[in-house]
Amino acid sequence: MDQSQLVGQLQAAGQTIIHRGPDDKGFWTDADGHIGLAFRRLAIQDLSEAGRQPMQSGCGRYVIAFNGEIYNHMDLRRILETENPAHHDWRGHSDTETLVAAIAHWGLDKTLSILDGMFAFALWDKKQKSLTLARDPFGEKPLYYAAFDGAVAFASEIKALPSLGVPNGEIDDGALASFLRHRYIPAPRTIWKHVRKLRAGEFVRWSVETGNEPVHHQYWDGEHEALTAYENPFQGSRADAKAQLSEMLGTLTKRRLIADTPLGCFLSGGIDSSLITALASKASQGRVGSYTIRFDDPRYNEADHARKVADHLGTDHHEVRGSAEEAAKMVPQLAQVWDEPFADPSQIPTLLLCRKTREHVTVALSGDGGDEFSFGYGRYAIVKSGWDTRKGSRRGSRKSFFPWRQIDNALGLLRGKPSVKARRSYTKMLRDSAETLSVYNHHHSSFWRHGVPINPAYLNDTMVIDDIWPLSPEAVLTLPIANSLMVADSLCYLPEDLMVKVDRASMSTSLETRTPFLNRDLAKLCWSLPQSWNEGQDGRLKALLRDILYDHVPAELVDRPKQGFDPPIRDWLRDNLRSWATEQIEEMPEALQSRLNMPEIEKCFEDHQRGANLEGELWPILMLSAWGQKNLTMFEA
Repeated sequence: MDQSQLVGQLQAAGQTIIHRGPDDKGFWTDADGHIGLAFRRLAIQDLSEAGRQPMQSGCGRYVIAFNGEIYNHMDLRRILETENPAHHDWRGHSDTETLVAAIAHWGLDKTLSILDGMFAFALWDKKQKSLTLARDPFGEKPLYYAAFDGAVAFASEIKALPSLGVPNGEIDDGALASFLRHRYIPAPRTIWKHVRKLRAGEFVRWSVETGNEPVHHQYWDGEHEALTAYENPFQGSRADAKAQLSEMLGTLTKRRLIADTPLGCFLSGGIDSSLITALASKASQGRVGSYTIRFDDPRYNEADHARKVADHLGTDHHEVRGSAEEAAKMVPQLAQVWDEPFADPSQIPTLLLCRKTREHVTVALSGDGGDEFSFGYGRYAIVKSGWDTRKGSRRGSRKSFFPWRQIDNALGLLRGKPSVKARRSYTKMLRDSAETLSVYNHHHSSFWRHGVPINPAYLNDTMVIDDIWPLSPEAVLTLPIANSLMVADSLCYLPEDLMVKVDRASMSTSLETRTPFLNRDLAKLCWSLPQSWNEGQDGRLKALLRDILYDHVPAELVDRPKQGFDPPIRDWLRDNLRSWATEQIEEMPEALQSRLNMPEIEKCFEDHQRGANLEGELWPILMLSAWGQKNLTMFEA
């Protein structure tokens, strides 16, 4: 391929993801047209030409295209300057220049081991003729790739790959089943068989020596780090742990305030976002902006709590209305923002919030990660208690016959509206007969538990439930139940659901989000602490983080049950979103219809309209159809 053709492809691909970087663009190709890199820039640090990418190292050996932020890059600069005086001659103050200089000086392995940041990057080594793709330890930034016809194409979003020549491919039926069960598709799978995504904490390399066969390396092994932390417990009192955790979070938050553009904080009024906003307000020289969403339905609304926290901290506070009318306007856009099937309902308020926040700032701090490291989900306590009490007396069988459909039909006739009691009894039977903690946990956190609506010819039932659990059986035997649940979520649910939600929502509107909780040292510290320190005597979760927050915000402003961030999808699907939902089911693309049990799906929708609460099952179906209508022809010429 000649250079002009390669540049044309790169320009077209870059244009599809201009929302990720509207401020600048750059291209680099080698002399013979064998390799090319393109970059769209959202300018945050060093807004000058010195921060432009793709960027070559000072020695000329490496070329990098880097998405994200390296928060400790100024510390790394000082070390580089000490070890190599030549590094005094910097072109600018961008973290990209620091990153490529560190790789040139220390090598990739050591550099990756000392970064505090969120990133996905492509690195071309001119000397070794090798291409390396890398993703940060907690998956804050995405990276997709496809190998075909002796070539490799990669991008931050799937929608950019067709412009790079990636051919048409088939749906991955295993990924489809996993999506319906969990509402997201974990790495390395995507909805397409021929497209893969890097795991969090992984790099993959192609070279002249390996040819088309990539070499994968997990440079951050969360399971190993969690086991090491547990086997080397924290030495000190609970007060010592509180002081150390508070100091570390303060440092991490302050690092994430470094920017040459305005920044603010997401503030729900909960523990994590309130703590990050408090620490940011303390570390900032000016008044920090805070942003929250207000639902009309009081059952879901946390805006009043957020307002009280904001008033106490003195932030410049803003609200966005999360109404059914606003949701109805936004829902048709979701399949464009998430160009792979994704169905976490909190994507709607997250997108609304990001769009409002972007009107004021370019960077927003988030409290994501606090739950996974501090025993923050109510599900953890339920699973822990349930598994403890029934693991010694398993009963039933996963294959047990239970005529739940017939029973619910009969109960529905008696009640005059659909019944789901027998369905729930059946899923409880399956849950209680689970042989492993992973299956038992998934029955508490997944959907279509009575059986995903996929035609048997496309379904491998053993894969549906178990394929996303990231911990080995040996780790589960070693770690306490609570630790296993938290570590498993930090290695899968966090990077593949929460970070996908936040990254696509924020970057679709050219907003960068930063998460102080997502740091390897902080994770290891949290994993080394006795779990009892996170469980308060009053039954409240995240007791240690609460105690830290109380040093900044009065307890009465934040002590209340956890609400989560899900909107009232249940009611919206019966009202403002009903016509849209009906359209998704009626216009399900044929390639998806042939794979699905459409009569069961149609009955699920009808039952929900008549009073059965089945929004958890319906939302992934609806988002799958919306995705298919928008993206199934993505790779077709």
